[in-house]
Amino acid sequence: MSSDSICNPVTEPCNDAVTIRKIINCKQENVNGFCDVAYRRQTSQSTTYVYQPLESGYSCNGVDGLESTDFFKGSCVHTISESSPWWRVDLGSVYTVEFINISARTDSPGYLHYQKFSNIQITFDGLSCAYYAGPPALSETYEPITITCAANTTGRYLKIERQIAGPLQFCEMRVFARFSTCPNPTEAWTCRDIPSICD
Repeated sequence: MSSDSICNPVTEPCNDAVTIRKIINCKQENVNGFCDVAYRRQTSQSTTYVYQPLESGYSCNGVDGLESTDFFKGSCVHTISESSPWWRVDLGSVYTVEFINISARTDSPGYLHYQKFSNIQITFDGLSCAYYAGPPALSETYEPITITCAANTTGRYLKIERQIAGPLQFCEMRVFARFSTCPNPTEAWTCRDIPSICD
């Protein structure tokens, strides 16, 4: 990914991380005709599991572009244990979505965190995209989970909600739409780099 040096995200405090308010003259690479339209977009979630300031499950971790699936490296989403936890991203515009890649957490020994990524309802603008029963096979532990919505699924607000009690945790969400030129993302940032993260 690349960005222009004059790009600057305008942020304000929010209930679980930061809100990206403005996008200025940035670029994103096109890969095989598909663009990740969730990259560095505004996010929110039901609750946030706070471990340490630099190692917590902020919602913006899910679209920061970091590929680590180790929660303790500060790049994964993690809610507290609750009934029907959820996470949401505002794509900024309405897109026709081709497919979604989700990277689940893999840092725990064995299959523990992958087993927790299950019973996931995915919606766009409140309409069903897909239901992922999971968990993925152990042989797929380090591979992104690919979910394809029904044909011509369109929307701006993508939401994933776990339909059973417990935490919702994953490390990266990529939402792919077909483009000849990708829409502009925000300036490069990670949650841990932004000082206005709120408690």
